[in-house]
Amino acid sequence: VVIVHAGGAQEASPNTNLIWSHRWAVIDGDQSVPGDQRLVADGVQIYGYVMISEDSPFGVLAHEFGHDLGLPDLYDTDGSTLGVGVWDVMGSGSWNGNPRGTSPSEFSAWSKMKLGWVTPIEVTAPLLSQQIRQVENNSVVYRLTVKDASSRSEYFLVENREQAGFDAALPGSGILVWHIDDSVQNNDNEAHRLVDLVEADEAAGDSPNDAGDPWASNALGFGPDSNPNSNGYGNIRTGWKVRNISPAGASMTADLSRDVDDDLAIVRINHPIAVAVTSTVNVSVTVRNQGARMQSVVNVTLRVYLDSFTPAAEVNITNSRQSWPTMITGEFRNFTWSFPATSAGRYILDARVDLRLDEILENNERLAHVTARTLYLQNDVESGIGAWTTPGQAGNDVFRWEIVRDGDANGKSHSPISAWRFGYFTTLIPNLFPPTYHYLQSPSVNVPAGPLFLAYYQVYDLYHTAENSTASVTDNATVEVSVNGGPWQRVVQFQGRDLAWRGISLDLSSFVSAASTVQVRFNATSAVMHPAGGWWLDDIMLTSTALGRGVAVLPIVADRSVEPGAEAVFTFKVANVGDVDDIFRFAAALPSGWTAVLVANSTSVLAVDRTLVPLAPDAETTLQLRAQSPAGVLRGTVERITLTVISTNDANQRADFLATARISDPLGLGGIQKYIVWIVVLGIALVVIVILVDHAKSRKFRGHIR
Repeated sequence: VVIVHAGGAQEASPNTNLIWSHRWAVIDGDQSVPGDQRLVADGVQIYGYVMISEDSPFGVLAHEFGHDLGLPDLYDTDGSTLGVGVWDVMGSGSWNGNPRGTSPSEFSAWSKMKLGWVTPIEVTAPLLSQQIRQVENNSVVYRLTVKDASSRSEYFLVENREQAGFDAALPGSGILVWHIDDSVQNNDNEAHRLVDLVEADEAAGDSPNDAGDPWASNALGFGPDSNPNSNGYGNIRTGWKVRNISPAGASMTADLSRDVDDDLAIVRINHPIAVAVTSTVNVSVTVRNQGARMQSVVNVTLRVYLDSFTPAAEVNITNSRQSWPTMITGEFRNFTWSFPATSAGRYILDARVDLRLDEILENNERLAHVTARTLYLQNDVESGIGAWTTPGQAGNDVFRWEIVRDGDANGKSHSPISAWRFGYFTTLIPNLFPPTYHYLQSPSVNVPAGPLFLAYYQVYDLYHTAENSTASVTDNATVEVSVNGGPWQRVVQFQGRDLAWRGISLDLSSFVSAASTVQVRFNATSAVMHPAGGWWLDDIMLTSTALGRGVAVLPIVADRSVEPGAEAVFTFKVANVGDVDDIFRFAAALPSGWTAVLVANSTSVLAVDRTLVPLAPDAETTLQLRAQSPAGVLRGTVERITLTVISTNDANQRADFLATARISDPLGLGGIQKYIVWIVVLGIALVVIVILVDHAKSRKFRGHIR
């Protein structure tokens, strides 16, 4: 109920006889009757109400309605400080605007979180150059939890507030950093508030009502060494940093990260793309100490699985677990293994480094894969030109085929460091009559009857300019095949631009009807190509099987305990263990009454069935599954949630993330409350039976004792 009374209000007048606008409740509707009497009108109880004056601006109503929604005052009720100031309508932001109160501020990130209007994104790994959109029309807030706090009650919230909408009357714009301690009841203690604005200009005094409060255009930003700093209450060093903050705007960027004491990470897994069946697979795993503390007895384990990331598919390898005595901060260390590829198939490599108190669990484990296959031809380009030729190419052709390495001008490889490139190369005396077509040609290879595939990885930029161009202004990149010395036949042609390494799998079976001698060549033109463009090729194979797809899931946090009606947050990684780029979708099997969303790349909050994640081969991404329990779920309940990850290109390629949600049961009832009615009924029945039996006994023995 909102009551608007005549006249002015005391909060805007020196007249103490006026009513102060407020939100309260009718505890006793009739004080003439003993006890608390409900106030009822038309059969409806009137309990909570808001009272304002006819002169009260909209900001007063917004503030009091905030109380009706369950929010506390965020100004300092003892009047010694300003509390949160003008940055929340539950503070003095209710009076923003001219005339005063006509443009009240929005609720702060904390208030919106408490109302369930925004779910802060937990920062668990560095977010560099992170886009932070204005919160006035984007429900995006970041949470930086203080790890050393006795509970999760202390944290920072980061939001982008701009002078737009109801926030138009704010004194400034930029990133607001809020210091929260939910264990505190109010904002009366300026040394330890429930909700405190970390003002960018706080060194000049605690005054949360001016344009210098937001953070903007600040490379140093907020961190352990700034003023104010990111220490927690009790001067606990949290290590949190909000750095490289862009100018204020509807979309800002900043680095959100934390100093870490204990963190060992699997940086990369080096391995061949493919090997011949029965050959040896050599694997190198690079580990880095990314924390501030030296680590002792570093244990690294490599486990190998054939075709399926399941325990039954594990392949035993020698010396699976290796150790190193110490690793100092920033140190890299390589661990190596070798194992035989005794069978054809996909060998999934699972590298893990163990650290009991590791603060960033997401980087402790990484997946990769190598395929063992029948190979008739393999060129990883690392050993030089070999038996490959470039017919018709002169050494002074300005556009020509050459081997390039990572670090060269226009050099890039798929693996490990070398690749073929057709493109422009500086030449002292250029050939004035270069060929129209430029060939990179394989040696002749004998292949049996049966399936035959050309598999390789490529990048190409065939446009006339480095900027976007039209498809009509492009060179051509053609793949051709010759069988038994016959004419060259086109297999596929590429035009335009694709700047990411892509796995290409071309079926040559229709060109080869029996055991044959086969050659392949890559044919490029250079009529319009710009000097930095080209065609890059790597890891070229003639093989009996096509490039394939695969997906695997690594659980990080798969077991949570939550209160009834609360949200359980699970963390997991999805890895593309296929040979080609893929896009993955998701499906969840939820208990009755539960709902769920996925947080991808720490920014996008989407319905499970609307989430799509693209991944290159051996790439991975970390996701959060946020499962909302129903308010009425019984304590002691244990629910299982299955989230299935599925390739959008091959539905047979799927993997499951299994999560367990335990509903908090502090009294150890184990769900017994669902039987409470029957227990009460049974108890009453037993009492009645006892009374009846006792009554019967008393009647039976009633009389005189002689």
